[in-house]
Amino acid sequence: MKSKQLLSILAALISAVFIGGDYVVLKYLLPHYISPGALVFVRNAVAAIVFLIISVFVKPNKVTKRDKLIIATIALFGIAIRQIIYFKGLSLTSPIDGSIIMVCVPIIVLIISHFMLKEIVTKKKIAGMAVGLIGAVILVSVGHHYTHLSGGMKGNILVFISAIMLAFYYIFMKNVISKYGSYTVSLYLFVFAAIFLLPMTLKSVIHTDWQMFNMKQWLLMGYVAVVVTVFGYYLNAFSLQNLKASTATSFTYIQPFVAAICAYIFLHESMNWIQICSAILIFIGGYLVLKDKN
Repeated sequence: MKSKQLLSILAALISAVFIGGDYVVLKYLLPHYISPGALVFVRNAVAAIVFLIISVFVKPNKVTKRDKLIIATIALFGIAIRQIIYFKGLSLTSPIDGSIIMVCVPIIVLIISHFMLKEIVTKKKIAGMAVGLIGAVILVSVGHHYTHLSGGMKGNILVFISAIMLAFYYIFMKNVISKYGSYTVSLYLFVFAAIFLLPMTLKSVIHTDWQMFNMKQWLLMGYVAVVVTVFGYYLNAFSLQNLKASTATSFTYIQPFVAAICAYIFLHESMNWIQICSAILIFIGGYLVLKDKN
Protein backbone atom coordinates (compact mmCIF):
# COMPACT_ATOMS: atom_id res chain seq x y z
CA MET A 1 0.00 0.00 0.00
CA LYS A 2 2.80 2.41 0.92
CA SER A 3 4.66 1.70 -2.31
CA LYS A 4 1.48 2.44 -4.31
CA GLN A 5 1.03 5.72 -2.47
CA LEU A 6 4.66 6.68 -3.13
CA LEU A 7 4.28 5.85 -6.81
CA SER A 8 1.07 7.88 -6.90
CA ILE A 9 2.79 10.86 -5.30
CA LEU A 10 5.65 10.58 -7.79
CA ALA A 11 3.12 10.34 -10.64
CA ALA A 12 1.31 13.47 -9.42
CA LEU A 13 4.63 15.31 -9.12
CA ILE A 14 5.79 14.41 -12.65
CA SER A 15 2.36 15.28 -14.05
CA ALA A 16 2.49 18.70 -12.34
CA VAL A 17 5.93 19.40 -13.88
CA PHE A 18 4.69 18.42 -17.36
CA ILE A 19 1.62 20.66 -17.03
CA GLY A 20 3.74 23.52 -15.66
CA GLY A 21 5.76 23.49 -18.88
CA ASP A 22 2.55 23.15 -20.89
CA TYR A 23 1.45 26.70 -20.00
CA VAL A 24 4.47 28.18 -21.77
CA VAL A 25 4.29 25.89 -24.80
CA LEU A 26 0.59 26.65 -25.25
CA LYS A 27 1.24 30.37 -24.93
CA TYR A 28 3.85 30.10 -27.69
CA LEU A 29 1.53 28.17 -30.03
CA LEU A 30 -1.73 30.04 -29.32
CA PRO A 31 -3.16 31.77 -31.27
CA HIS A 32 -0.41 32.67 -33.76
CA TYR A 33 0.31 29.17 -35.07
CA ILE A 34 -2.91 27.33 -34.21
CA SER A 35 -6.35 28.20 -32.86
CA PRO A 36 -7.50 26.94 -29.42
CA GLY A 37 -10.16 24.70 -30.99
CA ALA A 38 -7.77 23.02 -33.43
CA LEU A 39 -5.15 22.40 -30.74
CA VAL A 40 -7.72 20.92 -28.36
CA PHE A 41 -8.84 18.47 -31.04
CA VAL A 42 -5.30 17.48 -32.04
CA ARG A 43 -4.14 16.77 -28.48
CA ASN A 44 -7.21 14.66 -27.64
CA ALA A 45 -7.31 12.87 -30.99
CA VAL A 46 -3.64 11.90 -30.63
CA ALA A 47 -4.27 10.70 -27.07
CA ALA A 48 -7.28 8.67 -28.21
CA ILE A 49 -5.24 7.02 -31.01
CA VAL A 50 -2.38 6.19 -28.62
CA PHE A 51 -4.72 4.56 -26.07
CA LEU A 52 -6.61 2.67 -28.80
CA ILE A 53 -3.30 1.23 -30.08
CA ILE A 54 -2.36 0.22 -26.52
CA SER A 55 -5.80 -1.43 -26.09
CA VAL A 56 -4.89 -3.88 -28.86
CA PHE A 57 -2.16 -5.28 -26.60
CA VAL A 58 -3.53 -4.47 -23.13
CA LYS A 59 -7.20 -5.34 -22.67
CA PRO A 60 -9.15 -2.67 -20.77
CA ASN A 61 -11.64 -3.54 -18.04
CA LYS A 62 -15.30 -3.94 -18.95
CA VAL A 63 -17.33 -0.83 -18.21
CA THR A 64 -21.11 -0.83 -17.68
CA LYS A 65 -23.35 1.21 -20.00
CA ARG A 66 -24.27 3.50 -17.10
CA ASP A 67 -20.63 4.23 -16.29
CA LYS A 68 -19.80 4.71 -19.98
CA LEU A 69 -22.45 7.43 -19.98
CA ILE A 70 -20.85 9.00 -16.88
CA ILE A 71 -17.37 8.91 -18.47
CA ALA A 72 -18.81 10.39 -21.68
CA THR A 73 -20.35 13.25 -19.67
CA ILE A 74 -17.01 13.85 -17.92
CA ALA A 75 -15.27 13.83 -21.31
CA LEU A 76 -17.74 16.37 -22.74
CA PHE A 77 -17.62 18.89 -19.89
CA GLY A 78 -14.34 18.07 -18.12
CA ILE A 79 -12.19 17.58 -21.21
CA ALA A 80 -13.75 18.91 -24.45
CA ILE A 81 -15.62 22.07 -23.36
CA ARG A 82 -13.27 22.84 -20.46
CA GLN A 83 -10.13 22.67 -22.61
CA ILE A 84 -11.63 24.94 -25.29
CA ILE A 85 -12.45 27.51 -22.60
CA TYR A 86 -9.02 27.06 -20.98
CA PHE A 87 -7.05 27.34 -24.24
CA LYS A 88 -9.02 30.40 -25.29
CA GLY A 89 -8.35 31.99 -21.89
CA LEU A 90 -4.64 31.16 -21.99
CA SER A 91 -4.34 32.72 -25.46
CA LEU A 92 -5.56 36.00 -23.92
CA THR A 93 -3.45 36.08 -20.76
CA SER A 94 0.08 35.27 -19.58
CA PRO A 95 1.23 31.71 -18.77
CA ILE A 96 2.17 32.85 -15.24
CA ASP A 97 -1.32 34.26 -14.61
CA GLY A 98 -2.88 31.08 -16.02
CA SER A 99 -0.80 28.76 -13.84
CA ILE A 100 -1.45 30.79 -10.67
CA ILE A 101 -5.22 30.83 -11.27
CA MET A 102 -5.24 27.05 -11.77
CA VAL A 103 -3.68 26.68 -8.31
CA CYS A 104 -7.20 27.45 -6.99
CA VAL A 105 -8.27 23.94 -8.09
CA PRO A 106 -7.41 22.19 -4.75
CA ILE A 107 -9.34 24.86 -2.83
CA ILE A 108 -12.36 24.54 -5.14
CA VAL A 109 -12.18 20.73 -4.80
CA LEU A 110 -12.48 21.14 -1.01
CA ILE A 111 -15.49 23.45 -1.39
CA ILE A 112 -17.23 21.01 -3.75
CA SER A 113 -16.35 18.07 -1.49
CA HIS A 114 -18.03 19.83 1.44
CA PHE A 115 -21.33 20.40 -0.37
CA MET A 116 -21.44 17.25 -2.51
CA LEU A 117 -19.60 14.67 -0.39
CA LYS A 118 -20.35 16.20 3.03
CA GLU A 119 -16.64 16.46 3.84
CA ILE A 120 -16.02 18.21 7.16
CA VAL A 121 -14.85 21.81 6.75
CA THR A 122 -13.11 23.25 9.81
CA LYS A 123 -12.41 26.90 10.63
CA LYS A 124 -8.84 26.49 9.38
CA LYS A 125 -10.09 25.17 6.04
CA ILE A 126 -12.62 27.99 5.75
CA ALA A 127 -9.86 30.52 6.44
CA GLY A 128 -7.63 28.86 3.85
CA MET A 129 -10.38 28.86 1.23
CA ALA A 130 -11.11 32.53 1.88
CA VAL A 131 -7.46 33.59 1.66
CA GLY A 132 -6.85 31.54 -1.49
CA LEU A 133 -9.95 32.83 -3.26
CA ILE A 134 -9.07 36.44 -2.35
CA GLY A 135 -5.73 35.91 -4.09
CA ALA A 136 -7.50 34.48 -7.13
CA VAL A 137 -10.00 37.35 -7.28
CA ILE A 138 -7.18 39.92 -7.12
CA LEU A 139 -5.27 38.22 -9.93
CA VAL A 140 -8.35 37.72 -12.12
CA SER A 141 -9.68 41.25 -11.63
CA VAL A 142 -6.55 43.44 -11.71
CA GLY A 143 -3.69 41.21 -12.81
CA HIS A 144 -4.47 41.83 -16.48
CA HIS A 145 -3.30 45.44 -16.13
CA TYR A 146 0.25 44.11 -15.74
CA THR A 147 0.30 41.39 -18.41
CA HIS A 148 0.61 43.84 -21.35
CA LEU A 149 -1.97 41.75 -23.20
CA SER A 150 -5.25 42.95 -24.68
CA GLY A 151 -8.13 40.90 -23.32
CA GLY A 152 -6.11 39.90 -20.23
CA MET A 153 -9.08 40.14 -17.86
CA LYS A 154 -11.27 38.09 -20.19
CA GLY A 155 -8.48 35.51 -20.43
CA ASN A 156 -8.13 35.33 -16.63
CA ILE A 157 -11.89 34.89 -16.19
CA LEU A 158 -11.97 32.07 -18.78
CA VAL A 159 -9.04 30.31 -17.08
CA PHE A 160 -10.81 30.65 -13.71
CA ILE A 161 -14.00 29.12 -15.17
CA SER A 162 -11.91 26.22 -16.49
CA ALA A 163 -10.39 25.80 -13.00
CA ILE A 164 -13.90 25.38 -11.54
CA MET A 165 -14.75 22.84 -14.23
CA LEU A 166 -11.48 20.99 -13.57
CA ALA A 167 -12.34 20.73 -9.88
CA PHE A 168 -15.66 19.05 -10.76
CA TYR A 169 -13.72 16.82 -13.17
CA TYR A 170 -11.54 15.56 -10.31
CA ILE A 171 -14.53 14.88 -8.06
CA PHE A 172 -16.43 12.81 -10.64
CA MET A 173 -13.31 11.11 -12.03
CA LYS A 174 -12.38 9.81 -8.59
CA ASN A 175 -15.40 7.47 -8.49
CA VAL A 176 -14.99 5.90 -11.95
CA ILE A 177 -11.21 5.57 -11.64
CA SER A 178 -11.64 3.75 -8.32
CA LYS A 179 -13.91 1.24 -10.10
CA TYR A 180 -12.10 0.65 -13.39
CA GLY A 181 -8.53 1.92 -13.01
CA SER A 182 -6.66 4.79 -14.61
CA TYR A 183 -5.85 3.04 -17.92
CA THR A 184 -9.42 1.98 -18.77
CA VAL A 185 -10.91 5.33 -17.81
CA SER A 186 -8.23 7.25 -19.76
CA LEU A 187 -8.97 5.14 -22.86
CA TYR A 188 -12.71 5.82 -22.81
CA LEU A 189 -12.24 9.43 -21.72
CA PHE A 190 -10.05 10.46 -24.66
CA VAL A 191 -12.03 8.48 -27.24
CA PHE A 192 -15.26 10.18 -26.12
CA ALA A 193 -13.52 13.58 -25.96
CA ALA A 194 -12.17 13.24 -29.52
CA ILE A 195 -15.63 12.24 -30.81
CA PHE A 196 -17.28 15.23 -29.11
CA LEU A 197 -14.59 17.64 -30.28
CA LEU A 198 -14.69 16.66 -33.96
CA PRO A 199 -17.90 18.57 -34.85
CA MET A 200 -17.05 21.35 -32.38
CA THR A 201 -13.60 22.08 -33.80
CA LEU A 202 -13.69 20.78 -37.40
CA LYS A 203 -13.84 24.28 -38.89
CA SER A 204 -10.80 25.37 -36.88
CA VAL A 205 -8.82 22.26 -37.89
CA ILE A 206 -9.60 22.77 -41.60
CA HIS A 207 -8.63 26.45 -41.53
CA THR A 208 -5.32 25.84 -39.75
CA ASP A 209 -2.34 26.46 -42.02
CA TRP A 210 -0.45 23.22 -41.28
CA GLN A 211 2.21 24.04 -43.92
CA MET A 212 3.27 26.98 -41.74
CA PHE A 213 4.58 24.56 -39.10
CA ASN A 214 8.32 23.89 -38.96
CA MET A 215 10.14 21.24 -36.92
CA LYS A 216 10.03 23.38 -33.76
CA GLN A 217 6.24 23.81 -33.87
CA TRP A 218 5.70 20.11 -34.56
CA LEU A 219 7.92 19.14 -31.63
CA LEU A 220 6.01 21.50 -29.35
CA MET A 221 2.73 20.03 -30.62
CA GLY A 222 4.15 16.61 -29.78
CA TYR A 223 4.95 17.80 -26.27
CA VAL A 224 1.37 19.03 -25.79
CA ALA A 225 -0.27 15.96 -27.32
CA VAL A 226 1.97 13.12 -26.12
CA VAL A 227 3.98 14.27 -23.08
CA VAL A 228 1.28 16.38 -21.40
CA THR A 229 -1.95 14.79 -22.63
CA VAL A 230 -1.05 11.09 -22.85
CA PHE A 231 1.55 10.76 -20.10
CA GLY A 232 0.57 13.77 -17.98
CA TYR A 233 -3.14 12.98 -17.85
CA TYR A 234 -2.52 9.27 -17.32
CA LEU A 235 -0.11 9.91 -14.45
CA ASN A 236 -2.65 12.33 -13.01
CA ALA A 237 -5.38 9.70 -13.28
CA PHE A 238 -3.10 7.09 -11.68
CA SER A 239 -2.44 9.38 -8.71
CA LEU A 240 -6.17 10.09 -8.39
CA GLN A 241 -6.82 6.34 -8.31
CA ASN A 242 -4.71 5.85 -5.18
CA LEU A 243 -4.86 9.23 -3.40
CA LYS A 244 -7.60 11.51 -2.12
CA ALA A 245 -8.74 14.08 -4.66
CA SER A 246 -7.55 16.88 -2.36
CA THR A 247 -4.11 15.24 -2.05
CA ALA A 248 -3.74 14.58 -5.79
CA THR A 249 -4.73 18.16 -6.67
CA SER A 250 -2.35 19.65 -4.09
CA PHE A 251 0.55 19.13 -6.53
CA THR A 252 -1.01 21.89 -8.64
CA TYR A 253 0.98 24.27 -6.41
CA ILE A 254 4.18 23.23 -8.20
CA GLN A 255 2.90 24.30 -11.62
CA PRO A 256 3.33 28.11 -11.26
CA PHE A 257 6.99 27.69 -10.29
CA VAL A 258 7.67 25.52 -13.34
CA ALA A 259 5.65 27.89 -15.55
CA ALA A 260 7.46 30.97 -14.18
CA ILE A 261 10.90 29.42 -14.79
CA CYS A 262 9.98 28.32 -18.34
CA ALA A 263 8.32 31.68 -19.10
CA TYR A 264 11.44 33.51 -17.95
CA ILE A 265 13.79 31.30 -20.02
CA PHE A 266 11.76 30.95 -23.22
CA LEU A 267 9.38 33.94 -23.28
CA HIS A 268 11.51 36.41 -21.29
CA GLU A 269 8.60 37.08 -18.91
CA SER A 270 9.06 37.86 -15.23
CA MET A 271 6.59 37.92 -12.35
CA ASN A 272 5.14 41.30 -11.32
CA TRP A 273 4.12 42.31 -7.81
CA ILE A 274 0.41 41.52 -8.39
CA GLN A 275 1.28 37.98 -9.48
CA ILE A 276 3.64 37.51 -6.53
CA CYS A 277 1.12 38.81 -3.96
CA SER A 278 -1.71 36.73 -5.47
CA ALA A 279 0.48 33.62 -5.54
CA ILE A 280 1.44 34.12 -1.87
CA LEU A 281 -2.23 34.43 -0.84
CA ILE A 282 -3.23 31.36 -2.85
CA PHE A 283 -0.32 29.30 -1.47
CA ILE A 284 -1.13 30.34 2.12
CA GLY A 285 -4.76 29.42 1.51
CA GLY A 286 -3.84 26.05 0.06
CA TYR A 287 -1.42 25.39 2.92
CA LEU A 288 -4.12 26.05 5.53
CA VAL A 289 -6.61 23.85 3.68
CA LEU A 290 -4.26 20.91 3.16
CA LYS A 291 -2.50 21.14 6.54
CA ASP A 292 -5.75 20.55 8.43
CA LYS A 293 -5.75 16.77 8.87
CA ASN A 294 -9.40 16.79 9.96
